[in-house]
Amino acid sequence: MIENVLERISQSSEEIVQFTQQLVQIPSENVPPSGFEKKCQEFLIDFLDNVGLNVDFFIPTDVEGLTEHPAFLAGRNYENRPNVVGVWKGEGGGKSIIISGHADTSPKEPMPWIKSEPFSGEILDGNIYGRGTFDMKGGLAAGFMAVKLLKESGIRLKGDVILESVVDEEYGGANGTLATILKGYKADAAIIPEPTGMVICPAMRGDQNFKVIIQGSSGMPYTSGEWINPVYGMASIIKGMRLLEQIRLRNSDIHPLYKDVPDPLPVIIKKLKAGEVEEHGALGIPADCWLLVGLQTFPPTTEEQIDREFFNFMDSLIETDPELKKNPPRYEKRFRYVEPTEISASHPIVKEIESSFHKVTGRKAEVKGAPFPCDAFLFNKFGDTPVICLGPEGANAHALDEFISIESLIDLTKIFALAIFNWCNS
Repeated sequence: MIENVLERISQSSEEIVQFTQQLVQIPSENVPPSGFEKKCQEFLIDFLDNVGLNVDFFIPTDVEGLTEHPAFLAGRNYENRPNVVGVWKGEGGGKSIIISGHADTSPKEPMPWIKSEPFSGEILDGNIYGRGTFDMKGGLAAGFMAVKLLKESGIRLKGDVILESVVDEEYGGANGTLATILKGYKADAAIIPEPTGMVICPAMRGDQNFKVIIQGSSGMPYTSGEWINPVYGMASIIKGMRLLEQIRLRNSDIHPLYKDVPDPLPVIIKKLKAGEVEEHGALGIPADCWLLVGLQTFPPTTEEQIDREFFNFMDSLIETDPELKKNPPRYEKRFRYVEPTEISASHPIVKEIESSFHKVTGRKAEVKGAPFPCDAFLFNKFGDTPVICLGPEGANAHALDEFISIESLIDLTKIFALAIFNWCNS
C-alpha cells in the first residue's frame, strides 16, 4: 500500500510545488526582537485542520516554565507569533516521530535580487525561487505534504506523527522549539528539514557569536588632539580571524562526520561596520568600528571552551599588535551559544532514513555532519528525542536568489512518507 502512496506523491508533484510556493509567497521574516510569522502560521493552521489533524497553536511565552528555563533566550517579542503543532494520533503500539520546521526566515536582504523577487515563488529551470525556499519552507512543505498524502491514501499508523512549525529559529532564537518541548511534544525520533542538500545529518555544529568593537576619535585629523582610527586595529583583527581558523583546524581532532565537509570548522565574519555607512554621511575618522564573528564548533564543545579559545587568542593578538595594544577592543556576546549536538550514525532513525532514501532515489545516502548550527540541540538535551537533519537541495540560504530544487522536493516528500510509515509501524 505504501508503494501506492509514493506513486501518488509523484502524481501530486504540482500540488506539492504549489503548496511550497504559497508558503514562500507569505513573508515571514525574522527581524529581532520581533518577527512576522503570523500569516504563514495561520495558513498552516488551516492546512492541518483540513487534513484532519489535532491542531494546537500557542504563543511561546504562554508556555509554563519557558521564561525561567536555562535555555530561554531573553529579549525577544512573541506578540502575534504562534507556534503551530498538528498531531496524527496512531492506533497504538508503534514508535512516534516529529517533523519540526521553522516558519521564520532571514530578512529578504541583500537586495536587489537578480533572478526573481524575494517572495515570488517563481519557477525557473526546475527550481522554486524565494526567501525561505531553501531555509526552510521547502523542507517544511515536504513534511506536511507527506503526512497529508499518507492520510488521504487511507494509511493507518500505530505510532503518532507530530508536525511542528515553530517561530523564531533564526538569529539563534530556538525559544519556539523549546516551547513545544516544554508543552510536552516529544517522540521516539525527530527530523528537522533544514537545508542539508539531501544529506542525512546526525550531527550539527555549534555557533558562538562575538561582537568586537574598537572605539575611535571621530572627525577630521587636522585639528588639535590625538586621533585614533579604529579601522587599522580592526584590520589586524580581520587578518587574525583567518589565522584563528587555521590554528583551530591544526589543533583540533576533526569530527568523523566532518572529515569530508568543506571548511569543517569555520570562523565566519558575518558583519563589518565603520563610521557613517551612507555616502552622504559625515566624512572623517570613524567613531567606532565593529565586526560580528561566529566561531563554529564540533560536538561536544561547551560554551566555556569556545569562549576560552576565542579570548585567549584575542589576548595574544593584542599583545603582539601595536595598534590593538594601544587601543584594545571590547566584546559583546550576541544571541546565544547554539550548542553542537549529535546522535550515533548507527541510531535506528538514521538507518531508517538511509533505507527510505535508497528505496526512493536508488542511491546510497550520504551521512555527514550538518554544515550549520540549528535548534536540534534542544531535542537531544531537553526533549529526550533523538534528532537528525535532512532537507532538500538548493542554494543561497540567507542570500539573494535563494532557491530549492523541485526534483529534490518531491524526493524528500517520498522519503518522509516512507520513513513515517515504516517508523511508526515498527
